[in-house]
Amino acid sequence: MAIGALIRDLRKARGWSQGRLADEINDAFGTGPIREYVSRWERFKVEPGAFKRPRR
Repeated sequence: MAIGALIRDLRKARGWSQGRLADEINDAFGTGPIREYVSRWERFKVEPGAFKRPRR
């Protein structure tokens, strides 16, 4: 299964919108995608990169 399909399937299984997924990633890592990037992942336009917690 392609990563975009996996992201979409897992997001839908939780009942989350693309915006909610972006918000959850931002909350977990302190940085992350906006809704448009989640859409691009799911449509196989780009693959997600690594998210790192900012140093404190």
